[in-house]
Amino acid sequence: MNNLCPYCKKTIHFDSAFCINCGSDLRQQKSKNDTLSAAKIKEENDNQYVICSNCQKYSPLNSNFCVHCGEKINILKIEPERPSNNKTNFADNLTKRLYPIFNVIILVAAILSIAGYINLYVKNKLSISVEKDSKNEEIIGNLYRNTKYKFRIKFPKNWKIENGDGPNVLIKASNTNGSSISIIVKDFGVSFGEIDEMITLDEWAESVYEKFPDAKIQLKKETQIDNKKAFIVKSSFVYKSLDKEVNLTSYSVALTKKNFLFTITGSSDTKSFESESLLLEKSISTFVSED
Repeated sequence: MNNLCPYCKKTIHFDSAFCINCGSDLRQQKSKNDTLSAAKIKEENDNQYVICSNCQKYSPLNSNFCVHCGEKINILKIEPERPSNNKTNFADNLTKRLYPIFNVIILVAAILSIAGYINLYVKNKLSISVEKDSKNEEIIGNLYRNTKYKFRIKFPKNWKIENGDGPNVLIKASNTNGSSISIIVKDFGVSFGEIDEMITLDEWAESVYEKFPDAKIQLKKETQIDNKKAFIVKSSFVYKSLDKEVNLTSYSVALTKKNFLFTITGSSDTKSFESESLLLEKSISTFVSED
């Protein structure tokens, strides 16, 4: 509700102590209501207001004088903070992290749309299938070594070792209880630093939701594997196949070596995960990259 200032005849808020237009003292004519609150001002002015530098209280937008102390206002429009609706996926976050690596490419291709080129390059690299060739492999008991991707790992004893199922799953080992360990390799074609220079821990944890939107993150932390920084995320989710659904709990470990991103996953049925977890952790810890 608004009134008119008795001095300048311009519109003022009914509870103003001073005129916002001429600055006149209106306290003798002020109603019994309390001084106008910040919350009320913000609501009535569509979340836009000005703040007085003298008393630090709020007055309506376009006020010349403070309604509380009468001082002249140097108008500062304040917009409320709004939540971001931007959602990025793992590939987009990774693309942003890899921009510095392409400085040489930027100089050569300055006349091109560099952002689009880099984005396309990274996503194309992510889509390339891993090379599963027995000529690059050496298996001695439970020790697996790959000479192309230059790493080795000791799987648990008596586990079955075979090629991975997906295009980027190089190798996996499993037991009769349904527990498994898989090695996923992605070659970006360019060398970069440790994992935290490529992606943040939070971004790595968020990537779990891309494949399993209903996953529950139980743990995320930075650790060391092969004397290198690594991110580990523990999550539980429902794995759905054509004829069944299984509740799984999984470790997802990420680390880098030169141009390779290695992801080691250790999964087990949620009911038996606690009894299998030490075995999974021990095997994952044996991962070593080889030059």
